[in-house]
Amino acid sequence: EAQRSNLRNGSKVVDLFACGQTYSCGSAGGELPCVAGLVYGPRRARGPGDADQSRFWDAKGAVEVLVAAAGAHGPLDWRPCDDRPDLHPRASASISSNGRLLGYAGLIHPDVAGSLAVPGETALFEIDRNGLLERFGPAPQMRPLTRFPYVARDMSLVVGEDTLAGEVYSAVAECGETLVETVLCFDEYLGEGVDKGSKALAFSITYRAADRTLTDEEVTTAHQRLLAHVTGKLGARVRA
Repeated sequence: EAQRSNLRNGSKVVDLFACGQTYSCGSAGGELPCVAGLVYGPRRARGPGDADQSRFWDAKGAVEVLVAAAGAHGPLDWRPCDDRPDLHPRASASISSNGRLLGYAGLIHPDVAGSLAVPGETALFEIDRNGLLERFGPAPQMRPLTRFPYVARDMSLVVGEDTLAGEVYSAVAECGETLVETVLCFDEYLGEGVDKGSKALAFSITYRAADRTLTDEEVTTAHQRLLAHVTGKLGARVRA
């Protein structure tokens, strides 16, 4: 209703959040304190080209910012979900940490959007507040910006069609390569040149040292070590 009201009044972007009690349908029953949000409208600075309507990735990004702002620690495990009839089955995910379900995020299901008279590009998320707070770690620490440049290398992998980009992120983290600064998945490809049942995922890896400028040899050695670990862990191969 709040979204419809905003749209009736001419709003092009509607970003809403709420904190409150929901009611569990599980066997335990009872009230569950949650943080929920709604994201709708053009998103800028997501990439090249014109601003585009909200997608699953915008809800995912909002959750990750929320978790980071809460000071929580540990990686989030995103998995496709098919047990939420209110969310799009091909654009939604469950969110877990250390085996505990924290919530869900995704686009609203087209049928639900139609019945509620809201746009199908509406992205939603809902997080268990208690589960989030239990993941609090030490207060975030600042670190100085380094004055030394980074070096970027691409990593293109052929993996199983069901392999998630998050599994590659986890494998990179497990490798423990200290020179890795950031990892970004920027492309997914299925089609000619890739075997049926497989897909290609492309990542940009940035390497940087806090105390020196890296040499080409250092970066090459670190990158080859990372590739060997990731391909061995996931049964992947490097795409030529």
